[in-house]
Amino acid sequence: MFHFGILGMNARNILYVKKLNDRKSIRLADNKLDTKRFLSERDIPVGETYATIRSRQELASFRFDSILSNDFVIKPNRGSKGQ
Repeated sequence: MFHFGILGMNARNILYVKKLNDRKSIRLADNKLDTKRFLSERDIPVGETYATIRSRQELASFRFDSILSNDFVIKPNRGSKGQ
């Protein structure tokens, strides 16, 4: 296989993330809401959260027109690669 010096996600996690961080720190970084709270408490600017949707039912009934901005993203609190 070709090797261009690009570090893949699995190699990054094994060689750097897990090796250089304790489990508590990794859990914090993996949870977007907890990370945002942690940063905000330290006066580190974070993006605005318009809503927290906790179920598919809440998502189905959410009024997207309640968001005043046309620039927003929907992100899972946990998960990666679309899961």
